[in-house]
Amino acid sequence: GGKGAAEGASKEGKDKDPNALVDISGLQVYDRNWDGRAPKEGDPKPKASRFIILVRHGHYLDNKKTDEERVLTSTGRQQARVVARRLADMPWDIDRVIVSDMA
Repeated sequence: GGKGAAEGASKEGKDKDPNALVDISGLQVYDRNWDGRAPKEGDPKPKASRFIILVRHGHYLDNKKTDEERVLTSTGRQQARVVARRLADMPWDIDRVIVSDMA
């Protein structure tokens, strides 16, 4: 068989993950006080927070005719793994996920 898309994609950096199609080394750790509104020492803490995170699908085969054929590419699957890792690193528990199909 021939070389896969990830195999041989980068000749530099032998320590790099051969399955990594997206460089995630530059991702920042989430700044919980991104807007500077965190309570100061001694101030009462807010009683509730709500976060709504919207995620769009990753790269997919858009040149196909049916939804069954419009599947994520290897890049799209890697993008999904990056999003999953990022969400797992958030400083809260996710209590609800709402999804829809791509149609």
